[in-house]
Amino acid sequence: MPERKDNIMKFAPIIIAAFILLSSPAWARPYSSDGHSNAPERSTVHKSHRGDFYGNTDYLKKSLGLDDAQIKQISLINSRYRKELEVFRKKLRPKKFQLREILLLDRVEYRALKQLLHEISDIETELRFLRIKHRLDIEKILTPEQKTKLRQEKRRKHRPGRHGRKNIY
Repeated sequence: MPERKDNIMKFAPIIIAAFILLSSPAWARPYSSDGHSNAPERSTVHKSHRGDFYGNTDYLKKSLGLDDAQIKQISLINSRYRKELEVFRKKLRPKKFQLREILLLDRVEYRALKQLLHEISDIETELRFLRIKHRLDIEKILTPEQKTKLRQEKRRKHRPGRHGRKNIY
């Protein structure tokens, strides 16, 4: 019996990680059929869930005082990154589906589960990296004053305790 307990304890972190991955949609905001949030727009950042950090160019123009040349450059950058991000999203969807299927099996093969979790993690890392590159490329276009305004907006948006969650770190 102690041997079985040791085996369970070895795989507990994997099972917990899989549970978190699968339960994350429960925390998400509601989205309409076109993939956009039904929640009202409150920020310069993240027009939609689709990864357009600076997708709402009209709002950006008004709030940061962007000129037409900056708007055009941002639109081009958004378009380029939208395509790149979609490639990784398309890779991620079947992996998450496969994870759900594995977890519904009567006997879970832990090595396969761990391998799949690593693959999902690698894709999510690439997505996060692209989002950061996207933000940095956009910020290169902004004046120092515009960057300051944008960073203040991001700080306001990401302060602890928003949306019913508490900062536990």
